[in-house]
Amino acid sequence: MINNNQFKLKSDRLLLIPLLPEDVNNLHKLWTLPEVRKYLWDDEIIPESQTQTILEENLKLFNSEKIGIWGIYPLDNHKLIGFCGFWYFHQPPELQIIYGLNPNYWQQGFAIEAGKTILKYGFENKNFSFIIGSTDETNLASITMMKRIGMKFQEKKLIHGLPTLYFSISKEDWEKII
Repeated sequence: MINNNQFKLKSDRLLLIPLLPEDVNNLHKLWTLPEVRKYLWDDEIIPESQTQTILEENLKLFNSEKIGIWGIYPLDNHKLIGFCGFWYFHQPPELQIIYGLNPNYWQQGFAIEAGKTILKYGFENKNFSFIIGSTDETNLASITMMKRIGMKFQEKKLIHGLPTLYFSISKEDWEKII
């Protein structure tokens, strides 16, 4: 069983804490906001049981690989405002960066700050040689976010019939910008 404190990450304005099964209510509210679910769940309102299952998988992932999805909390109010971390996507599964933010906190630099914190964890604590991310071609905010944290466009693929853009950053390139 993980100790939340062992995986807490801190930036100038944020605290990132691994999301656990007991966070299901707050995370489900976030994941079903129209602006968040639009790209995360292809606009589907997922059932709370699916959020619970993902959080149980998240706990297993932290226990086995020391990675997963962290909740994003401002230092000044400790309210869940978003999520960021690493998750396996597509077939075959590939580890990618994941992030999302409550729209009330958009345009304040929180996603960039959380993304940079997760990159740092991946490169310094997990010794990843590179980190990838993907997003729907129409998700301009996500594209901008990946570029702002130093990721570069790699390729475009059709995933489940949707044009999907892939970005990546190598450890070497990340070390040049920190």
